[in-house]
Amino acid sequence: MSEDADLKRLFTRYAGNGSTADAIHDAVAEGILSRVLPPGWRLGEEKLASLFSVSRTPVREALMRLESESLAARNRRSGLVVADVTAEQILEIYVIREALDGIAARQAAHFHSPVDIAALERLNDSLAAAAAEGAWERMAALNVEFHTALARASRNEMLQRFIDQVHQAVRRFRRTTFSSAGRADEAVKEHIAIIEAVKNQDEAAAEEAARSHMKNALAVRMAMELERD
Repeated sequence: MSEDADLKRLFTRYAGNGSTADAIHDAVAEGILSRVLPPGWRLGEEKLASLFSVSRTPVREALMRLESESLAARNRRSGLVVADVTAEQILEIYVIREALDGIAARQAAHFHSPVDIAALERLNDSLAAAAAEGAWERMAALNVEFHTALARASRNEMLQRFIDQVHQAVRRFRRTTFSSAGRADEAVKEHIAIIEAVKNQDEAAAEEAARSHMKNALAVRMAMELERD
């Protein structure tokens, strides 16, 4: 299976970084976050121990961590499997995302430098170009870079770490919202509103623009989830 081969490569990448359990955890977590391992993929102790040529003890430890992080879930028939992202979890993620990006934009309006503005404008121009080509996955990657740059402009390191964690969670979503009709162009325009408010040092407008951007993204995401169901 291709998943097995990809997982072995990931384990090789992480081997030597911490304990064996850490390497197994990091490899499987990356497999889940990058969607190499699809929801429902069975995470059997014996299978993974054989795949990684290790004992079952570090595998068991790694799987317990993955379950505690909601990356793995129990299934009555299959045992422990890769967890799917529920509508409730999507809502939770976007509630946090809206609040954090709002704070980032507000603080960026106060602390930004000309270099920050140039970076945001460059990234949004790249997003616009990707939108014109219908390159949705490239847009998704550039979008993470844009919001990371916005967080960096806030000069708040703890906030940046929290936003990085949210971006990791978002990687689990099956499709990007940019693939929804009209959303790509709307997002580019919403980014422009955020940049202009930050550039003008209008803290309230910057926060409102960032929050509105995330509310719109959530509405599209939930519509996509309803279509999937």
